[in-house]
Amino acid sequence: METTNQQIKPFSKLSKSSLKTGWLCAILTGVMTFMAFPTDLSPDYNFWWLIWFSHVPILWWLSDKTPQQGFKWGYLTGIIINTGGYYWIAELIQTFGHLPMAVAVIGLALHSLLVGLIWGVWGYLICALSPKWGRLLVVPIAMMAAEYTLPRIFDAHMGDCQYPFVMIMQISDLLGVTVVTGLIYLFNVALCDALDGKYKGLKIATSLIMVSLIYGGIRMSQVDEQMNQAQKLRIGMVEGDIGIFESEPRQKKRDHLLIQQNLSAQLEAQGAELIIWPESAYRASGIPADLKAFTPSPVPLVKHHEEDLQKRTPRQDQITPQRGFTTPLLFGGNGIGIAEPSTDTEKARGRGRRLYYNRAWLLGEQGEALGYYDKVHRLVFGEYIPFGDIFPVFYEWLPAASRTEIGSGVKSLAFTSRKGTQARLGMLICYEGIIPSFTRELMKTQPDILINLTNDDWFAATAERYLHFALALPRSIESRRMYLRATLTGVSAIVDANGRILKWTSTEDPEVLLDDIPLLKGQTLYSQIGDILPQCSLLFILCALWQRRRDETKVDQIVAAEEK
Repeated sequence: METTNQQIKPFSKLSKSSLKTGWLCAILTGVMTFMAFPTDLSPDYNFWWLIWFSHVPILWWLSDKTPQQGFKWGYLTGIIINTGGYYWIAELIQTFGHLPMAVAVIGLALHSLLVGLIWGVWGYLICALSPKWGRLLVVPIAMMAAEYTLPRIFDAHMGDCQYPFVMIMQISDLLGVTVVTGLIYLFNVALCDALDGKYKGLKIATSLIMVSLIYGGIRMSQVDEQMNQAQKLRIGMVEGDIGIFESEPRQKKRDHLLIQQNLSAQLEAQGAELIIWPESAYRASGIPADLKAFTPSPVPLVKHHEEDLQKRTPRQDQITPQRGFTTPLLFGGNGIGIAEPSTDTEKARGRGRRLYYNRAWLLGEQGEALGYYDKVHRLVFGEYIPFGDIFPVFYEWLPAASRTEIGSGVKSLAFTSRKGTQARLGMLICYEGIIPSFTRELMKTQPDILINLTNDDWFAATAERYLHFALALPRSIESRRMYLRATLTGVSAIVDANGRILKWTSTEDPEVLLDDIPLLKGQTLYSQIGDILPQCSLLFILCALWQRRRDETKVDQIVAAEEK
C-alpha cells in the first residue's frame, strides 16, 4: 500500500534539498501562469485552465521553507511570470521610445523586479504564517492582500485570465475580480495538499467552486433578462486599423481620417444612432479645450487624400471629423488649454504654458460639442514622467513621453439620440479600463454603458493588445454594464453585462462593429462596497504578522529567562 501511495505522488522522486528542483518548480509555475494569459503563442486564446494548477509546483517546494527562503523562491517565480507576461515592454521601449535594446531589456527587467515582489511577499507570508494559521487560509489571503497592496504599473489580477470561463467570473459582481483570484489560489493549495494525501482542502475548494458556478448560472439568467427588457441604443464602432504615425506607411497616414469617415458613413447607412472612434483617432493638433463646435463638411467623401488635393477641397472640410455623415460622434482627440502664468518669463509673455489633455469629444448632428471627458489616470512614462513638473529635463531625456494633464474627474456624458433615446455614456480612456477602482468611481455617475477608447498601437502587433483586453473585460461583470471597447488597431469589442464577448475585431484591416446596446441601470454589490475583500485580507495579514512577532518575543523572553 505504501508503494502505491508513493507512485501516485508526482513529486516523490524530486529532492527538496536540490536547488535544481527549486528552479524547476519556479519555472513550471512561472510559465504556466503567464501562459494562462494571452501570449504570442496564443494571442486570441489563452490557456486559462492552466492557472488552476499552475502554483502547485512552487507551493510544494515552499512547504518546508523558512520565510526568507519563501521570499526568494516566490520572488524568482514572480520575475519569471512577469518577464513572460510583459515581454512586449522591451519592444515598446526600443521601437517607440527610440532607446537602445540594452536600455529596453533593462526596462523590462526593472518592471519584472517590481511586480515580481507580489510573489516574493506572498512566498514570505506563506512560510511565515502557515504554521499557525494553515496554508488553506494563508495562501489565498496572502495573494489577495499582495495584489491589492504592492505597487505596479498595470493593475492586473490573476483572476483576469478567467474571462473565457464566464460562469466562474460572475462572482465578480459581489466582491470584484479579486474573489476569483482567491478561489484560484485556494484550489491550487488544496490540490497540492491532495497530492500529498490531504483531501479536506480539496473538498472545501471544490464546494466553493460549485457554489460559485451555481450563483453564476442564476445571475447570468437574471442579467440576460434585464438586457432583453432594457431600452436599446444602436451604436457603431470604427476601427480604421490606422496606427500611430511612426508605424504606418505614408499613404495611410494621409488617408487616416478619410478611412474612418468612410466607415462611419457605412454605419450611418445601417442605422447607427451613435458612432464611436477610438483614442487618438482624430489627429488634428491644437484643438482649443473650450471649442464649441466642429463644423461638419458638406463636401462629398473621397477615398484618398490625393483626390482632395486634385479637387482643391478646402482645408477646413478636409480636417473636420464629420464628413459624409451626420450621426453623432464620440471620438478620441486632444484638448489644449493655457495655464496661468507662473514663471517670470510666462508673466512677461502674458500667458502660461500650453496644457495638453487626452480627451474624448462628443459631437451632435451639427458638430456641436455636447460634452467631453479628459483622461484622469495617465500612463506613467507614456503620458507623463514622475517628477517631470519639478525636473522638466526628464522630458528632454525621454522625448517619446507625452506631457498630458490630469482631467477634472470621472464623468458620464449625457446623450440623446435622434429617436429621443437618452443615455449616459460612462467614459474610460485606455489604461483606465483595467483599473477596478476607477470604474467603481465612474459608477457613481450612473452610466448606462461603459465605453473604453484605446490606442494599443504603441505596443505594436504583440499579444499586449489581447492582454489589455483581458485585463479590462471583468469591468463589465463588476458593474453589470455593456462594455464597448474601441481601439485604433484592435482588439475592439462589444462585451455584454455577463462578460460574454458578443463581437470583436482582428488586429488587421479596417473593420466596424454595430449592435443594439441595452441601457442598464442599478448598482452591483461590488460597486457599492468596493474592495472590502482584499482590504480584509490585508487586515488579517497584518494582525497575523503582529501575532507572530508577539509570539516570537515571548519565546525570546522565555529563552533569555532560562539562560539566566
